[in-house]
Amino acid sequence: MSMSRWTRAIPTFAFDDITLLPRPNEGAPEGISLLTRVSRRYELPFPVLSAAMPSVIEAAMAVAIGEFGGLGVLHRFMALDQQCAMIREVAAHVPAPVLPTPARAGGGLLAAASCDPRDVERATRLAAAGARLLFLDTPNPDNAEVAAGVARIRRATDVDLVIGSVVNGETARRYIDIGVDAIKVGLGAGALCSIRRSAGVGLAQATALVRVVEATAPHDVPVISDGGVRCPGDIVKALALGASSVMVGSMLAGCDEAPGESFERDGRPMKRISGLRLADFELALPTGYPAVDAHLRSHPAPRVEGLDGAAPASGPCHLTLLAWMRSIRVGLQMSGARSIRELWSTAEFAVASVAELSELAGRERRGGA
Repeated sequence: MSMSRWTRAIPTFAFDDITLLPRPNEGAPEGISLLTRVSRRYELPFPVLSAAMPSVIEAAMAVAIGEFGGLGVLHRFMALDQQCAMIREVAAHVPAPVLPTPARAGGGLLAAASCDPRDVERATRLAAAGARLLFLDTPNPDNAEVAAGVARIRRATDVDLVIGSVVNGETARRYIDIGVDAIKVGLGAGALCSIRRSAGVGLAQATALVRVVEATAPHDVPVISDGGVRCPGDIVKALALGASSVMVGSMLAGCDEAPGESFERDGRPMKRISGLRLADFELALPTGYPAVDAHLRSHPAPRVEGLDGAAPASGPCHLTLLAWMRSIRVGLQMSGARSIRELWSTAEFAVASVAELSELAGRERRGGA
């Protein structure tokens, strides 16, 4: 490796590496608007999306989040007919009148689904079923075949397209030129994503957001932060760095509406959660190695990417979202902002020291201040 490549290496920051500074503010948190754009054409009253993970979301979770004003993105690891049926169920759901403002589209809820960026047939079927947004998910958006697939889907559909996972401005600009309507940022920052360990590729989430937001801002294309969120404060940090909305996975996995399996651990109710097991990373028979092929005929393939875990059962989704809503509003208020767009200009950051991170870790171990 030439020294010039090493000297071009950039310092990177995760959410724990930064903290927001308090700013002069007024009013009460309840008056702060969380209205945001999730794509060029669609707004959300609440800036939170569910990750498109099989153990996090199916129709029940999508409906619950949509009723609250966020967006549930239905995962693609199911039969196409089943995914289309769930899209129709969400799009047809008429939310009951409650305090939060629902994310509406027509008479029902805004419906969104994940789709392989090379699968034009699935994309067109989902659009016909009522999906207003398609999340074209790939760990490798810099691949030429992926870009060509997104261009084909753009020509074949009139829905808003979201490409992910992007971590640099050049890639974001390439897809804006193709015609996508939002950029999803994050590679390897998710709690159950292991690609930075398995492949050595990725970028810390705060740094990735800054790189992409700088590229998308002149084009007025919204950015969705996906990954790295361990607490509501991280949602505020992502918004302050320029994200319009934030995608959350494992923090929703314990909700009643999440489809993960329920079980008990030491008498405590839990729900299972699994990271995405992407087909691109799986070993397929035959491998060409006789001993390996013989082993795989009677044993499961090793997990090349994605981790398994568990989340404490946390009750109805709306309970969790109500707590997050309060925390996000307080974060905006203390940062001197009355809206997400205003936060982009008022937010000031400090870099956390090693001592500060140790202080935080110690407080979390003790369970209090």
